[in-house]
Amino acid sequence: MYYLLPIFLFSTIFAIPYEEGEYVSEEHQNITKETCYGGNGYVSGDPWKLADWNGELNGGHYNIVYVEMAASWWGPCYSKHNGQGGQVHQIFEDYDNVKFLIAFSDPNQPYTCREWGQMPDGGSSQIISDTNSSIWGLFQSGGAFPSSALLNHEMMVYDKNPSIFALDDIIPELIENIPDPDSCSGVTYGDINYDGTINVVDAIFIIQYILGNDTSGECTPDINQDGIVDVTDIVTLLNFILE
Repeated sequence: MYYLLPIFLFSTIFAIPYEEGEYVSEEHQNITKETCYGGNGYVSGDPWKLADWNGELNGGHYNIVYVEMAASWWGPCYSKHNGQGGQVHQIFEDYDNVKFLIAFSDPNQPYTCREWGQMPDGGSSQIISDTNSSIWGLFQSGGAFPSSALLNHEMMVYDKNPSIFALDDIIPELIENIPDPDSCSGVTYGDINYDGTINVVDAIFIIQYILGNDTSGECTPDINQDGIVDVTDIVTLLNFILE
């Protein structure tokens, strides 16, 4: 029994990795890890979770996410990271909506996060300490290190283990599908705060917008599409709710 418990827990945690075409659950998006090498606006010690990059949960800032899963002790991970695999993020460093992340298992065996981060010429992307290899468990392929996964802006697994040379073509295509935050593409008509419900709260957001209060993160509330946000938009929305 003493030896069976760890085996049972391991099989429970890593039973079902996501496959291409599957959406990452909100529960799994909220698994929190510690940043151990800074990047993507995080510094060492900052908490990180995938939900931070989901536009549905962060106020509309959608992202493409590439996750590389590596283990400190495994030679093929070292070889990939110390070459072009560790530098590919530099191609997209000017894109605010493209995130490269390394989920690092078993740091200090022998490499620390800092040593791993400084290994590629020009430095690595953000590294998180993947305690218990739980991020690896979500996206690994064939139980192997290294593994990688590319997620689109909807947190769908678009590709697993894509060639780093193919990312030059794939990522720009995925960027094209990211909703324009100014157009509120994909948001239900009248859902100003895009919480999935059209109600009086949305009307309040319009009032706040007219009064000049900060409504950053909300869709521009020009309900009647006349180019002006005024009381007629409030009336139009309220009539829509009553109907």
